[in-house]
Amino acid sequence: MISEIVLPSSRQLDQVDKQNYYAEFGVKEYWLIDPYRQTAEFLYNHQGNWLPLPVDENGIFHSTTIPGFWLRVDWLFAEKLLDELEVVSLVIR
Repeated sequence: MISEIVLPSSRQLDQVDKQNYYAEFGVKEYWLIDPYRQTAEFLYNHQGNWLPLPVDENGIFHSTTIPGFWLRVDWLFAEKLLDELEVVSLVIR
């Protein structure tokens, strides 16, 4: 699993060039987090092709490569810092 924080200056590199490179070398899951556009894209490598991974109706993404790992996408773009202990207690239930 690789996670990229997309910057305006690296958009082409992160969203095209690195995707191709990572697919070629067998990375299974690729997350593109764009804080400027406030978007998150989660992709799964299926035989060299990137397929989108869903976010459920509650705004929660479940990783396919890290068993049991999930996150609320809105946490990525929260205006106020989250309480780490509260988040951990939610995730490890």
